[in-house]
Amino acid sequence: MLYVALSFATPGLNILLEKNVPMIFYQQMYAGHTWSINPLRRSRNVILFMGSNIKDLVRKIKVLYTFKKISQGTRYILVAPEFRKDIMERKEILEKKFNFKALLVKSEELMEYYTTIAFQ
Repeated sequence: MLYVALSFATPGLNILLEKNVPMIFYQQMYAGHTWSINPLRRSRNVILFMGSNIKDLVRKIKVLYTFKKISQGTRYILVAPEFRKDIMERKEILEKKFNFKALLVKSEELMEYYTTIAFQ
């Protein structure tokens, strides 16, 4: 849900917060008081976004849309010179937390695939 606050009065917001509705809360800068958004900051289901230009909100939504599409099982290539422990841990975190499926490829392997395809 997208909730756009045009002033400091936000009717219905407390009801949505009580029901724990996931939302993006957008407020124009200087359109309200910061004390009125404290309940939003405490909520885990709210992405709080303030800006001076509505185009900033549009860009944010595009990023979230892209994240959602990627996290729906999209695979990506993780290129590394070697498969160190820290790289493997990051791969596992991305898979568990965001459902990103990684194919591990060493740099040399990627270059080999590229030259094989590019020069045929």
